[in-house]
Amino acid sequence: MRALLLNLMADRSEALNIRELRLPLPIASSPEPFEDVTGLDPSLLTREEIEMLRPALHDILARTVGSLCFVKTHDAWVANAAHTPILGQGAKAAIYMVRDPRDVAVSWAHHFDCTIAEAVHAVNGERLDDPDPLPGGPRRLLRRYQEGWSDHVLSWLDQTCIPVFPVRYEDLKADTAARLRAVADFADMNASDEQISEAAARSDFRVLAAQEQSTGFHERVSRFSPFFREGKTGQWHEALSEHQARDIVTRNGDVMRRLGYLP
Repeated sequence: MRALLLNLMADRSEALNIRELRLPLPIASSPEPFEDVTGLDPSLLTREEIEMLRPALHDILARTVGSLCFVKTHDAWVANAAHTPILGQGAKAAIYMVRDPRDVAVSWAHHFDCTIAEAVHAVNGERLDDPDPLPGGPRRLLRRYQEGWSDHVLSWLDQTCIPVFPVRYEDLKADTAARLRAVADFADMNASDEQISEAAARSDFRVLAAQEQSTGFHERVSRFSPFFREGKTGQWHEALSEHQARDIVTRNGDVMRRLGYLP
């Protein structure tokens, strides 16, 4: 989605390289803007102190941009102790990417070099560790509120603070241009059908994978799997055991049915 939006907004005749897939503002959990705006080192603060400051931080960042700006986040939609949304009032709307949680488990295992069993626990919200600890965490990210798959989905789709446009990964794969057209309309982006088609072609998974193979990608985490690994749907049929697939459905079945992943 990030590649699609940036290629759509780029005023150039060729596709962006994945090394250029940087939004004007960094990911919401990045500590750098927090340090720049507050003058404080987040590793010296408690999580509660960070949470109380983050809404104002995001509001300030939103005002500095002054135009349409997309910000990537992995956070669930949560509020701090003052009942203020962590992402602040600067967030006007959201494009929410969602994927079949059984395929999420497969992708998660490859991305983080963990076992399928560990990935299933993560999808079900049963992790025993915090992936981004503070203070002094090795990756120094602000805490990300990722929850389990169902809780994360519901936190966004059922909140009433901002409009949310959900996009299923499977639909995006099946008809990329059509889904991008819908996203652009939701975001009030003035884009022609030709621009939509060109952005879809330039952001094709095979294009992105070839670029990573040629130049690498700074966001790759795994030591063994590329960031743009396969991009297929339904891989859970081969990768998960019957028990693992059933475990995910047991925990997430209600939300899966709501989004059309189960009859």
